Amino acid sequence: MSSGGERGFTLLELMIGLALLGLIMTLIFAGLQLVIRGWDEAEATGERSNRIRLVRALLTRELEAVYPYRWKNSADMNLAFMGGGDSLRFVSSTPPRAGQGGLNLVEFAVAGSAQGVRLLMRRQIPQREQRDFDRLEEVEGMVLLEGLDGAAFEYYGSDTPAGRPSWRDRWEDLQRLPQLVRVSLRPKGRPAWPDVVVALHVNEAAGCRGWDAVNERCHQRAAQ
Repeated sequence: MSSGGERGFTLLELMIGLALLGLIMTLIFAGLQLVIRGWDEAEATGERSNRIRLVRALLTRELEAVYPYRWKNSADMNLAFMGGGDSLRFVSSTPPRAGQGGLNLVEFAVAGSAQGVRLLMRRQIPQREQRDFDRLEEVEGMVLLEGLDGAAFEYYGSDTPAGRPSWRDRWEDLQRLPQLVRVSLRPKGRPAWPDVVVALHVNEAAGCRGWDAVNERCHQRAAQ
């Protein structure tokens, strides 16, 4: 007790005040952490959304640019198009960079990793007298998306010229192109994304001078 009649803080009151102050500071710090974590999650979600939009636009652009290229020196004049459930190879007329024209071999492929399923892309300028896609395997794949739960390619068309079109997980006709290509991308632990469905803008007859419209087969390749 002071001599002037003024009462100071006791040790107990000071300890209680410090404890309350510490509790308030803890609550404030926890709130700031929640706000910062929310900002980080929102930023990461925005980046993922932008990435997904870019990849979907890339898939659409490349598939819309499928070119009915036929392998040179091939007796059967087969189309350069291979469609599987986990990979798709074709020739694109889209240049890899502005101001750079010409045709390019393109592959989209699904591969597993420690972080989940990844979607890869490979691109290569075809060499003279090239007869298949084997050299694409020498190109290092660029990761478009990772951390997926799964991904798949599907093709809409018929087994025969007169057959009924349907969706299938492989396209094995070396003389005809599918009507549609569908790409399904399933994110891990998140709502499913809409499928990418693209109609091919060219038909197989565009790459052939001697197209048999009845049997839908090429008998003479166009000059290249």
